[in-house]
Amino acid sequence: MFANEAVGGLLGIDLATVTERSIDAIFREAAGAHPADQVRAAVEESDRRAVEFAVESESVRVAAIDVDQQGSTYVAVTVRERRSGSDEEGPESRRDTVDRKRDEERLEALNETTRELLTAESADEIAQIGVETIAEQLPYDVAAVRLFDESSNALELRALTDSAAALLDSEPAYDLEATYAGTAYRRGEPLVNDPTDDPLADEHVGRPSLHVPVQGFGTLSVLATDANGFDEGVVEFVRLLGVTLGIVLERVTRERTLREQRDELDRSNRVNALVRDIIQSLLDASTRSEIESTICERIVASDLYEYAWIGKLGSDDEIVPSTSAGDATGTLHPTAGTGLFEAGMDAISDAVASGEIETVRQYHVAGQDVESSASVTDAEPFEVVAAIPLEHRLRIYGVLVVNTTRMEILGERARAEFELLGEVAGFAINAVRNQQLLLSNRVVELEFEVTDESSLVVAVSKALDCRCNLEVRSSDEGDGVRCYLRLADAARDDVERTLREIPAVEAVDVVTQTGQEYLVEIIQTEPLSRDLIRTGATIRTAVGDGGTGTVVLEAPQSADVREIVDRYQSLYPESSLVAKRERECGSRGLGQFRQTVADELTEQQQRVLEAAYEAGYFEWPRDRTGESIAEALGISSPTLHQHLREAERKVLSAFLEDDERASRD
Repeated sequence: MFANEAVGGLLGIDLATVTERSIDAIFREAAGAHPADQVRAAVEESDRRAVEFAVESESVRVAAIDVDQQGSTYVAVTVRERRSGSDEEGPESRRDTVDRKRDEERLEALNETTRELLTAESADEIAQIGVETIAEQLPYDVAAVRLFDESSNALELRALTDSAAALLDSEPAYDLEATYAGTAYRRGEPLVNDPTDDPLADEHVGRPSLHVPVQGFGTLSVLATDANGFDEGVVEFVRLLGVTLGIVLERVTRERTLREQRDELDRSNRVNALVRDIIQSLLDASTRSEIESTICERIVASDLYEYAWIGKLGSDDEIVPSTSAGDATGTLHPTAGTGLFEAGMDAISDAVASGEIETVRQYHVAGQDVESSASVTDAEPFEVVAAIPLEHRLRIYGVLVVNTTRMEILGERARAEFELLGEVAGFAINAVRNQQLLLSNRVVELEFEVTDESSLVVAVSKALDCRCNLEVRSSDEGDGVRCYLRLADAARDDVERTLREIPAVEAVDVVTQTGQEYLVEIIQTEPLSRDLIRTGATIRTAVGDGGTGTVVLEAPQSADVREIVDRYQSLYPESSLVAKRERECGSRGLGQFRQTVADELTEQQQRVLEAAYEAGYFEWPRDRTGESIAEALGISSPTLHQHLREAERKVLSAFLEDDERASRD
């Protein structure tokens, strides 16, 4: 039995007792007698009959109405208070419509909807089932489901009944009570908007509306067909439907997340296998051309990417394509058309400049292609391109460009794999270059005369009016490079002061002093060696004397001499090439010996060995003690001697083993 609070008030009993007991028992307890026979007769005769009885000296009129005898008995009872001495009925105190058959039908419909929702696979499908259930089970044909969209940070319409869609078409400015829907979403509880009393309001504005939350995902809204509003049964049905939609949406969201994670893992495994396969293949490559073609062909053969190409760095850092594979149609490639190519060249240039992977997304908007930096509110991505630098020890050997129409294939994990590929490819190209250099046994020397004060040796020698010799280029120190300068005929105070005023110098330390000659250790933040490393050239000697410098660069025969000269003169405009010559590297042992030692020594061992050598530690008598060198390097004396002993062992091993091989040859 169901009853509202007014029934309990009239009968003088607790509402809980009303809803848990039979009609006979309730009225007998309240009135001492109950006209059960009359009410039962009214039910049996399908008659709208009223009977009267006294409740605590008050007159109460009980009417049995809406009798239905289709297999079950359903009774709707109205209880009215009668004023004393008058036939006029008092205010109506209606019992909730106890139409159990209708309630059971709605409950069964909700169960059927739940079964249908179990097969739904998307939020849109769930939302559509929700509004269709409203239209089928309730006497309301305007319903809508809104779901929260994180990208717009707003509730977006995801499903409408046909009548709701027609209403929006006829009234574009009407938003189906979006404000009230938002309030229900934020509060997490149903909200009923009472009709307005404004006689000038539009017809649909004057109707009540009901909005229930959908478990944190959005709202379900219903617009009444008239001004009578919603009874409690309707509100409860819509609320339960909203809860059901929320539960199913949570399941679908969870399943989608798990599916995306599985797909991401599968893609990552495929990209990982691809990169590992390419790296393994590079071990057998003997030329740069073979390295580049292997990379591009394997990438395209994987079916993960549509196109791949590798570009070399030309003069003025121009990207010159050298190898490609796949279909270039619509791809960010020089042959694909100026528009697309120029759209992503900034990303490729950034990858070369920064040594980091850069990506650019191409979007399609109303028949035109735009890059990701444009306004793409209504655009759909159709291509994503990644530029991967091929780098080894600060030198950029080129850039690998890959494209795909599958946005997810270039995610964070794939970027990490391609970063590894770029490093290994750079290493392989460098190894091939070194091998060719050793086999050729000849190098090219380029001698420049420079007066540009941005050159370190020119600036120092001019400021101190001394001779400045750049003797050693050592290991990287974060953003800088450790260098040694040997200065002659310069006062010590002037040396430190002058060097500290040079913007490119980060730290200064006078290592040794012999008469008027000083050995100074500095950290240079903008070293020439790093600027030239892309070209394959290295600094053989760099000497400054009274503001004029002589710099000799060394490069393999295979290097692009024009590129080296252009690069150097772009860095130091006040310079000129005064000599170009070729020379023998010496016996095969010299270059090979240096390479062997460099490969064996750790960075710290090389740093300690160079510092000790330049400080005169190996002279007799020693120019500087191990303790003072250790202090200058910021390490303990035992650590210094440990690194020195290990470095000496590796140098001697390389020398003696090479000597034994030479004697056998």
